[in-house]
This record gives sequence, structure tokens and C-alpha cells, in this order.
Amino acid sequence: MSPLNKWRTCLLLLMNSLCCRYGIDALSATKRHASLLFLIVLSCSSTAGVNVVGHDTAVLNGQNATLFSQLTETKDNITSIVWQKKTREDPEKKTFFIIRQDGKTEHRNGLGDRVKFIGNIAEKKGSIQLVEMRILDEGIYTCIFNLFPSGPFETNINVTVLVPPVVILTEKAPVAGNLEVTLASCFACNARPAAEVFWRLGALNNSLRTETSHTVHPNGTVTVVSILLGVPVKYLNQRMVQCVAKHNTLTKELDYTISIHYPPETLMIFADSPTEFHCKVDGNPILTYTWSSRENKITPYYEGSKLLIPRLSSDFNGLYICNASNKYGSSSGSLYLHVHIDVQYSNPAQGLIIHQLLYCHVGIGFHLQILMNGSVWGVHKPSEYSILRVFAMRPGVVGICGIKSELYLCTNKEGIARGMKQFSNECLFKEHMEENHYNTYSSLAHPNLYLALSQQGQLRRGKRVARHQACTHFLPGQPLTH
Repeated sequence: MSPLNKWRTCLLLLMNSLCCRYGIDALSATKRHASLLFLIVLSCSSTAGVNVVGHDTAVLNGQNATLFSQLTETKDNITSIVWQKKTREDPEKKTFFIIRQDGKTEHRNGLGDRVKFIGNIAEKKGSIQLVEMRILDEGIYTCIFNLFPSGPFETNINVTVLVPPVVILTEKAPVAGNLEVTLASCFACNARPAAEVFWRLGALNNSLRTETSHTVHPNGTVTVVSILLGVPVKYLNQRMVQCVAKHNTLTKELDYTISIHYPPETLMIFADSPTEFHCKVDGNPILTYTWSSRENKITPYYEGSKLLIPRLSSDFNGLYICNASNKYGSSSGSLYLHVHIDVQYSNPAQGLIIHQLLYCHVGIGFHLQILMNGSVWGVHKPSEYSILRVFAMRPGVVGICGIKSELYLCTNKEGIARGMKQFSNECLFKEHMEENHYNTYSSLAHPNLYLALSQQGQLRRGKRVARHQACTHFLPGQPLTH
């Protein structure tokens, strides 16, 4: 409303009031009470544009709050400034602070030194500061300016006390199973107002779900918990998710790695060098490894999953067993080591010999085998013809011999592999570990001819394949005992 309209409204109301009180019409009132009307006009003129400016405010629990209040559009004198409050602690409106014309202050109803006058009477500012705000101090605060001759003018200020949440993520480690369980819980504790809590699941959106609940505490704070639920399958182990807590005062993002416990699975033993071997098996939590020997009186020396043979000597011949275990179960595998003392070219399977399988992950997966008639192909389920001796001739060069057939694996210049009684240069293979940890075997006598199996497990010509193809990739492993 414009100042002119305010003036007209004020004058009209006062004149109507006067007419009703004395039973006269407006014209008579104007004639008989000219002096009174003059005062009315003066009063309306002085209050037409008066305004009290105040701003709602929010403050953190325990911090100080500034309540701004200023009088505008008047030249009247301030006789006093009165502050009243209606809070969660006391819903009845009460005066708690008074500022006199001379700047002196008066405390009432308990706040005491927690209230400070930070305004300026001369500048018509009635602002105050409330120290160490509590949740109970939240409410409506009213600032009243008493003017002469205009009278009182006031404004209401809403004060909100915010309490940041304490964000906690509790970990779970369920055992792999088929029933839905809690995988983790994310808490936003004791916040005011309640925080928003949710999960970012990424690619796991269709595998997991969440449930959220609220608990309201007597002091007005709220605890929100969001539970992450899912069936604890091995696929979820070590997958990353994120809990997000949003509040007026903060946003927290907590990364979480899902942990699923399960016993160790199939154990494989790999040769890192002629004198070093390690067993590899998947299990959670962390596995404990032990190596033992049933045919050797010497106690094996090992570090974690790695077996260390001190030197190439027949003293270390025998069967070695690796056992991996956690509190949910165990798994074991074995390898047989044999070091030949007599070295003859006619029997080149000398030095350290490993009884193992060569597995090609093509088609349904095949183990290489050398039959009695010298034919070579793959079989899905290992047979006695799949057990091979892989022996080192020099660094990076090996020979391969069938345990049952006692034939050496050799490749001719056409890239065709066969089992042969007589060992020759065509029976030497360059062994190379690829980036995917599979080995490739290429002929030393005929470069770039690779040992390979087809999708049906048949032998492929070495000249028609390349090292990057899956059909040339073999994973060494030992026959297992459990």
C-alpha cells in the first residue's frame, strides 16, 4: 500500500470511530473537533510509511544467531525496543529483552547474558545476538519498536535451529547364500531437520534394493537409516557402491566395498620359475596357506602361497601339497617334483619336472592330451593322457611329454603337432606368458607356429593361428587332490 493510501485509510478509520462514539456526522465532527482531527492527521502522516524490517534466520545448534531488525520511514523518537519470544521450550509469548531510549538494557525470563544488543538506537536498529543456540530456542521472535507519538510497530522473525547429522556406515560381511540379507547400513543420526539418505548403486541397481526408516527423538532430532539389501552371491564381492547423506548443512558421500564371505574354491598351482611355485584360489576372507610334503623328509620352505625350492637337487623330489583355508572351509592341490641326475639327450626331460595339465579356454574348454598312437587333441574332462611333464631346456624354452604315452610333443614345418618317441629340435617350444596370464607355446624350430585347439577340441595347424587368439592360450594347472 502506498503512503498516500495508508494516510487516507488511517484518517477514514479515525473519523468513523469518532462519529460513532459521539453520534455525529462526519461534517459536524470536522467542525466541532477541528483540533482533534488535526492530531489525527498528524498521527496518520507520521505512521503512513513506517516499516520494521526483519529477516528469518537459521543457525547451527550451539552457534550464535543474529536477529536483524531495523525501523524505516519515520522521524519519530524511539522510546524503547522490546523483544518477545515464543519457542519450543516455552510456547507462551513472553518478553525477554528490553532496550531503553538511552541504550540501557533489561533482561527478563531467563536468557540473561545469552542475549546481546548489537543494534544502534540512533540508526533505529534493534538487532540482537543470541549466544549458543539450542534446539529449545527455536521459535518466533518479535521485535517491537515503541515510537512517540506514533506508537508501537513490530515484526516477527522465525528462527530455525539446525543440527547436522552424524553420518555412519556400518559394514556387514554375510556368508554367500540364496536368501536376501543386509549388506550394509547407512545412518544419518540426530539431525534437525531429517537428512535425506540414499544409495548410488550404478550397475547393481537391478541386483540390490534399499529400505529407509526414520526415528524421531524427544529433542526433535531425527535419525534416518537406509539399509542395503541383496542376495549374498559371490558376484557382489568387492563391488563398489556409495551412500549419500544430504542435509541443509552438509552433503556426505561414503564409498563402500561390498564384502561377501565364502570358502576357498578350486585351487590351482602355477610355476613362476623352475624353483618357485604359487597356489592360486579364490576365497574370502583372506586365506591362510600351508605347504607340506608327504614323500620328502625336508620341511618345505614357503612364504604365504609361494613354495620356494632352494636348489635343483634330487633331495627335493616328491609330492608337495598346498592347502588354502579360511573359517568357512579349505581347498588343496598338489604337484610332483622330480629332478633327474643323469642328463642324456635321448631323454631330455631333465632338470625340474612338473606333472601338470594344459587347459585351453576355447569352446567348452579342453585339456591337451597325447594318446598312445601319437595323435594330439583336447578333451573336456582330464584323462590319464592329459597329465603331462613340462620340463625346462633353457630359460623360456620347454619340452612337453605325456606321462601315460611317454611321447614327446613335437611340431613339423606344416604346424601339425604329434607325439613322438624320439626327442628332436622340433620338440622344443618357446613358452610365453601373455597379458591374460595364459601361456602360449610356439615352435622353436619353426618360428610363429603355435600350439592350438579348435572350438571342438581338435588340433589346429600352427601356421593358421596367431598368439593373440584364444585358441593358442593354455593355462597350466596341476591334478588336484582334496
